[in-house]
Amino acid sequence: MIGERLKLLLKQKGLTQMKASELLGIEVGRLNHWITGRRDPPMECVKLICDTFGCSPGFLLYGEEDTQTIPVIGYVQAGLWQEARQWEVSDFKPIYMPTDERFWGHRIYALQVRGNSMNKLYPEGSCVICVSAEDYTNIVGQIESGKKVVVQRKNPMDGTIEATVKEYVKNEFGTFLMPHSTDPTFNPIRIDDGSAGYTEITGVVIGSFRKE
Repeated sequence: MIGERLKLLLKQKGLTQMKASELLGIEVGRLNHWITGRRDPPMECVKLICDTFGCSPGFLLYGEEDTQTIPVIGYVQAGLWQEARQWEVSDFKPIYMPTDERFWGHRIYALQVRGNSMNKLYPEGSCVICVSAEDYTNIVGQIESGKKVVVQRKNPMDGTIEATVKEYVKNEFGTFLMPHSTDPTFNPIRIDDGSAGYTEITGVVIGSFRKE
Protein backbone atom coordinates (compact mmCIF):
# COMPACT_ATOMS: atom_id res chain seq x y z
CA MET A 1 0.00 0.00 0.00
CA ILE A 2 1.09 3.56 -0.69
CA GLY A 3 0.56 4.47 2.96
CA GLU A 4 2.93 1.79 4.19
CA ARG A 5 5.65 2.88 1.75
CA LEU A 6 5.12 6.52 2.70
CA LYS A 7 5.43 5.63 6.38
CA LEU A 8 8.66 3.74 5.63
CA LEU A 9 9.98 6.70 3.67
CA LEU A 10 9.42 9.11 6.56
CA LYS A 11 11.06 6.66 8.96
CA GLN A 12 14.10 6.40 6.68
CA LYS A 13 14.32 10.20 6.55
CA GLY A 14 13.86 10.52 10.32
CA LEU A 15 10.79 12.72 9.89
CA THR A 16 7.70 13.04 12.02
CA GLN A 17 4.37 13.51 10.30
CA MET A 18 4.31 17.09 11.54
CA LYS A 19 7.72 17.90 10.06
CA ALA A 20 6.96 16.07 6.81
CA SER A 21 3.70 17.97 6.37
CA GLU A 22 5.57 21.25 6.87
CA LEU A 23 8.09 20.31 4.18
CA LEU A 24 5.27 19.34 1.82
CA GLY A 25 3.22 22.42 2.61
CA ILE A 26 0.08 20.46 3.48
CA GLU A 27 -2.03 19.88 6.57
CA VAL A 28 -0.78 17.10 8.84
CA GLY A 29 -4.27 15.54 8.84
CA ARG A 30 -4.14 15.14 5.08
CA LEU A 31 -0.75 13.44 5.29
CA ASN A 32 -2.08 11.15 8.02
CA HIS A 33 -4.96 10.07 5.75
CA TRP A 34 -2.40 9.01 3.12
CA ILE A 35 -0.22 7.16 5.63
CA THR A 36 -3.14 5.28 7.21
CA GLY A 37 -4.57 4.35 3.81
CA ARG A 38 -7.84 6.21 4.21
CA ARG A 39 -7.04 8.05 0.98
CA ASP A 40 -4.33 7.83 -1.66
CA PRO A 41 -2.48 10.99 -2.64
CA PRO A 42 -3.49 12.45 -6.03
CA MET A 43 -0.92 12.38 -8.80
CA GLU A 44 0.23 15.96 -8.27
CA CYS A 45 0.95 15.11 -4.63
CA VAL A 46 2.78 11.91 -5.59
CA LYS A 47 5.16 14.09 -7.59
CA LEU A 48 5.45 16.53 -4.68
CA ILE A 49 6.33 13.72 -2.25
CA CYS A 50 8.89 12.24 -4.62
CA ASP A 51 10.52 15.60 -5.34
CA THR A 52 10.59 16.53 -1.65
CA PHE A 53 11.90 13.25 -0.23
CA GLY A 54 13.95 11.95 -3.14
CA CYS A 55 12.12 8.77 -4.09
CA SER A 56 10.72 7.52 -7.39
CA PRO A 57 7.01 7.41 -8.24
CA GLY A 58 7.49 3.72 -8.96
CA PHE A 59 8.57 3.02 -5.40
CA LEU A 60 5.78 5.06 -3.85
CA LEU A 61 2.96 3.73 -6.05
CA TYR A 62 3.99 0.13 -6.69
CA GLY A 63 7.06 -0.68 -4.59
CA GLU A 64 9.02 -0.90 -7.84
CA GLU A 65 11.67 1.39 -9.26
CA ASP A 66 11.08 0.42 -12.89
CA THR A 67 8.15 2.61 -13.93
CA GLN A 68 7.39 4.94 -16.79
CA THR A 69 5.66 8.30 -16.86
CA ILE A 70 2.51 8.35 -18.98
CA PRO A 71 1.00 11.65 -20.14
CA VAL A 72 -2.77 12.05 -19.85
CA ILE A 73 -3.38 13.86 -23.14
CA GLY A 74 -7.16 14.25 -23.21
CA TYR A 75 -10.38 12.42 -22.56
CA VAL A 76 -12.43 9.71 -24.22
CA GLN A 77 -16.14 9.16 -23.88
CA ALA A 78 -17.36 5.93 -22.37
CA GLY A 79 -20.93 6.55 -23.42
CA LEU A 80 -22.28 7.82 -26.70
CA TRP A 81 -19.98 8.89 -29.48
CA GLN A 82 -18.53 12.30 -28.62
CA GLU A 83 -16.18 14.64 -30.43
CA ALA A 84 -12.58 13.60 -29.82
CA ARG A 85 -10.54 16.30 -28.11
CA GLN A 86 -6.88 16.40 -27.13
CA TRP A 87 -5.75 18.86 -24.50
CA GLU A 88 -3.08 21.46 -25.06
CA VAL A 89 0.39 20.10 -24.27
CA SER A 90 0.62 22.50 -21.32
CA ASP A 91 -2.45 20.79 -19.82
CA PHE A 92 -1.06 17.23 -20.00
CA LYS A 93 -0.91 15.54 -16.60
CA PRO A 94 1.36 12.60 -15.71
CA ILE A 95 0.45 9.23 -14.23
CA TYR A 96 2.85 6.37 -13.57
CA MET A 97 2.76 2.65 -14.26
CA PRO A 98 5.20 -0.28 -14.16
CA THR A 99 7.17 -0.50 -17.38
CA ASP A 100 5.59 -2.72 -20.06
CA GLU A 101 8.67 -4.02 -21.84
CA ARG A 102 6.65 -5.02 -24.91
CA PHE A 103 6.12 -1.39 -25.83
CA TRP A 104 9.38 0.11 -24.63
CA GLY A 105 10.35 2.99 -26.92
CA HIS A 106 6.84 3.36 -28.34
CA ARG A 107 4.42 6.14 -27.55
CA ILE A 108 2.16 5.26 -24.65
CA TYR A 109 -0.50 7.73 -23.58
CA ALA A 110 -3.49 7.93 -21.28
CA LEU A 111 -7.02 9.25 -21.71
CA GLN A 112 -9.40 10.25 -18.95
CA VAL A 113 -12.70 8.37 -19.11
CA ARG A 114 -15.95 10.33 -19.11
CA GLY A 115 -19.42 8.81 -19.14
CA ASN A 116 -20.73 5.56 -17.71
CA SER A 117 -21.03 3.00 -20.50
CA MET A 118 -17.87 1.28 -19.14
CA ASN A 119 -18.26 2.11 -15.48
CA LYS A 120 -18.06 -1.51 -14.34
CA LEU A 121 -14.45 -1.44 -15.53
CA TYR A 122 -13.57 2.26 -15.63
CA PRO A 123 -15.54 4.51 -13.29
CA GLU A 124 -15.77 8.07 -14.55
CA GLY A 125 -12.51 9.89 -13.90
CA SER A 126 -10.40 6.77 -14.43
CA CYS A 127 -7.65 6.81 -17.02
CA VAL A 128 -7.11 4.18 -19.70
CA ILE A 129 -3.48 3.69 -20.72
CA CYS A 130 -3.13 3.06 -24.43
CA VAL A 131 -0.71 2.23 -27.19
CA SER A 132 -1.54 3.03 -30.80
CA ALA A 133 -3.34 0.27 -32.69
CA GLU A 134 -0.56 0.31 -35.28
CA ASP A 135 2.16 -0.29 -32.68
CA TYR A 136 0.06 -2.96 -30.97
CA THR A 137 -0.49 -4.96 -34.16
CA ASN A 138 3.17 -4.60 -35.16
CA ILE A 139 4.37 -5.93 -31.79
CA VAL A 140 1.64 -8.28 -30.59
CA GLY A 141 -0.23 -9.11 -33.78
CA GLN A 142 -3.96 -8.98 -34.47
CA ILE A 143 -6.11 -7.17 -31.92
CA GLU A 144 -7.80 -9.97 -30.01
CA SER A 145 -11.50 -10.17 -29.30
CA GLY A 146 -11.99 -9.07 -25.72
CA LYS A 147 -9.44 -6.25 -25.78
CA LYS A 148 -10.55 -2.80 -24.71
CA VAL A 149 -10.02 -0.29 -27.50
CA VAL A 150 -10.36 3.37 -28.39
CA VAL A 151 -12.38 3.73 -31.59
CA GLN A 152 -12.88 6.80 -33.74
CA ARG A 153 -15.49 7.45 -36.38
CA LYS A 154 -16.28 10.29 -38.74
CA ASN A 155 -19.66 11.80 -37.99
CA PRO A 156 -21.64 11.51 -41.25
CA MET A 157 -23.61 14.67 -40.42
CA ASP A 158 -20.83 17.23 -39.91
CA GLY A 159 -17.55 15.37 -40.50
CA THR A 160 -16.24 15.80 -36.96
CA ILE A 161 -14.10 13.03 -35.50
CA GLU A 162 -15.76 11.26 -32.60
CA ALA A 163 -14.37 8.63 -30.26
CA THR A 164 -15.40 6.12 -27.61
CA VAL A 165 -13.80 3.38 -25.50
CA LYS A 166 -15.40 -0.07 -25.47
CA GLU A 167 -14.59 -3.78 -25.47
CA TYR A 168 -13.82 -5.12 -28.96
CA VAL A 169 -15.74 -8.36 -29.60
CA LYS A 170 -15.55 -10.35 -32.80
CA ASN A 171 -17.66 -13.50 -33.18
CA GLU A 172 -19.77 -15.39 -35.68
CA PHE A 173 -22.48 -12.74 -35.47
CA GLY A 174 -20.24 -9.78 -36.37
CA THR A 175 -17.83 -7.27 -34.85
CA PHE A 176 -19.08 -5.21 -31.95
CA LEU A 177 -18.11 -2.57 -29.42
CA MET A 178 -19.47 -3.83 -26.12
CA PRO A 179 -20.36 -1.67 -23.10
CA HIS A 180 -19.83 -2.74 -19.49
CA SER A 181 -22.26 -0.53 -17.65
CA THR A 182 -24.60 -0.48 -14.69
CA ASP A 183 -26.96 1.42 -17.02
CA PRO A 184 -28.94 -1.14 -19.08
CA THR A 185 -29.76 1.40 -21.80
CA PHE A 186 -26.28 1.04 -23.33
CA ASN A 187 -26.28 -1.48 -26.17
CA PRO A 188 -23.56 -3.10 -28.30
CA ILE A 189 -22.47 -1.10 -31.35
CA ARG A 190 -21.94 -3.13 -34.50
CA ILE A 191 -19.05 -1.79 -36.59
CA ASP A 192 -18.61 -4.29 -39.44
CA ASP A 193 -21.81 -3.59 -41.36
CA GLY A 194 -21.48 0.15 -41.90
CA SER A 195 -24.34 1.06 -39.58
CA ALA A 196 -22.03 3.00 -37.26
CA GLY A 197 -20.37 4.85 -40.14
CA TYR A 198 -16.66 4.64 -40.91
CA THR A 199 -14.86 3.48 -37.77
CA GLU A 200 -11.19 2.92 -36.95
CA ILE A 201 -9.51 1.44 -33.90
CA THR A 202 -6.86 4.00 -32.97
CA GLY A 203 -5.68 2.71 -29.59
CA VAL A 204 -5.53 -0.49 -27.56
CA VAL A 205 -5.87 -0.30 -23.79
CA ILE A 206 -2.89 -1.91 -22.03
CA GLY A 207 -3.65 -0.72 -18.51
CA SER A 208 -5.79 1.59 -16.43
CA PHE A 209 -5.56 3.87 -13.43
CA ARG A 210 -8.38 4.84 -11.15
CA LYS A 211 -8.72 7.11 -8.14
CA GLU A 212 -9.93 5.40 -5.00
